Amino acid sequence: MLLAESSRFHSQDLWTTIKERVSSSVSSSIHSLVGSVNSVIENRGGFAYLVGLLLVPSQFLSPKAAEANQFITKAAKNQDCKIQRFSLPVKGGDTSVKGIIYYPKNWDPTDRSRCVVYHNPNGVTVSEYFGVGGHLEWNPAELLKLAKCPIILYDYRGTGLSSENKCLSFFGFRPTYATIAEDGETVLARAMENFQSVSMVGSSLGGGVATVALERHLKSHPLDSKKVRLINHDSFSTTPKVIIPNWPRIANFLGWALGGLLDAETPMRSLVGRGIPITLLCHNKDPVIPSGARMAEFVETLPNKQNVSVIYSPNYGHADLSHDMVRKLNRI
Repeated sequence: MLLAESSRFHSQDLWTTIKERVSSSVSSSIHSLVGSVNSVIENRGGFAYLVGLLLVPSQFLSPKAAEANQFITKAAKNQDCKIQRFSLPVKGGDTSVKGIIYYPKNWDPTDRSRCVVYHNPNGVTVSEYFGVGGHLEWNPAELLKLAKCPIILYDYRGTGLSSENKCLSFFGFRPTYATIAEDGETVLARAMENFQSVSMVGSSLGGGVATVALERHLKSHPLDSKKVRLINHDSFSTTPKVIIPNWPRIANFLGWALGGLLDAETPMRSLVGRGIPITLLCHNKDPVIPSGARMAEFVETLPNKQNVSVIYSPNYGHADLSHDMVRKLNRI
């Protein structure tokens, strides 16, 4: 009798295990299928990757991970600084964002009072900010002089230090405007966790990324609005307007249809409304971002913007912190 009962319970346990495994397998398959369908829709059947090739050219023009790491290793030997590498997993996948924290000379790495998070323009990666001798150059160097605190530099997935990411385990990762916003949000979240005050700075494409990432982060972490400021440098209101500035609605629709719409206009309106300290830097003679697409022009139309300051440069240029901008910016 006991043997029969034991056999019956064993059979029930076995059948339960089989059903659970089948259910788990089906659920996993459905989840994978839904994810694939969502990916196809989000990436517009592949058009978003093509747009990304044009608008995130650093994925094929800049040094890849192996060469980029050599630059960082050389820079780390510089006695004027300390460099700490990091790798942050991005939610919803098995990819990661890689970058560095650059500490100025004599900075105590345990000092977490403040930092700068810098978001790259579309044609540059972290390793290209280091010149002969491993010294920091260009915009990050200017920001370091102004802020006198650690600066966080990172590469969008598919570029530079983050170029070794794969899609579906074997395809090389291809960035889109959806993924670079996720990257910016990922890095910002970690900076907010580790530092008491964060200055978000982005040049050109990076200005759009910084704006979108900050607004997304504050939606879920509203109290962080007290510890952050935004510096948007030579950036756009929406990416399609850069191509078709005089037909904004048509431009934005086409950008959305092709998976190339990064809307920084809507989050900027929200950030202004939140009272976030915001500084906009804008070259009047910008050969890349035309009038009609410039973020500074858009912000000028907003009401109740007491928390916003706009610094214009009469000089010709794009995505470079010119001397007059640095002088007026004074400090971060």
